[in-house]
Amino acid sequence: MIDISNISHENQVLPLKESREVLQKIITKSERFFDCFTSERNIFILHPGGMTFEKDILKNNKFRLEALHESLNKVKTVCSEIFVENLPPFPWYFGGQWNSNIFMDAVEIDKFCQNTKRKICYDVSHSKLYCNFSNNNLTPKWLYSKDTDYLHIADATGIDGEGLQIDKGEINFDDFFTSLKGWNGCMFLKYGEVMQMIL
Repeated sequence: MIDISNISHENQVLPLKESREVLQKIITKSERFFDCFTSERNIFILHPGGMTFEKDILKNNKFRLEALHESLNKVKTVCSEIFVENLPPFPWYFGGQWNSNIFMDAVEIDKFCQNTKRKICYDVSHSKLYCNFSNNNLTPKWLYSKDTDYLHIADATGIDGEGLQIDKGEINFDDFFTSLKGWNGCMFLKYGEVMQMIL
């Protein structure tokens, strides 16, 4: 597990420098084999990090987002695209529940995308959990229509019940898929026991 938004060695698996090095190695190795496949795109879906065991103070998020932006700029790619994925409020890592500090709020994500000219992977399950936690409606369609080039689609319940089968949680998928009309991109769909990539 890497954290390219890390601002402290405390409560982290890898510090910032090592996280960047690991990400670079993964991408460099992947790109060696890209020509062996027929896909036109080499896409990396990346969690931004910024997680802690205990919820951190709000003012540190500015520095985490700056570290994320700097990390993405330092990574060298030849034929790859990196999409940062929005996070749930209470992710599970290594069998324990952590706290996300960044990349949950729609306004924050949109501002990051506008400032960095980057697209994201929008995870509707993660978004629903954050909306439940923050007492907001599910992230409006302007976020994934404008800032998103890739969708992760699964259901969710409560504030930490993520990755459920479609129609096993609280998301109204009739409304969700209707709102996707006109959107163009890739999606990864969880239905039944199958994870299906749709290009």
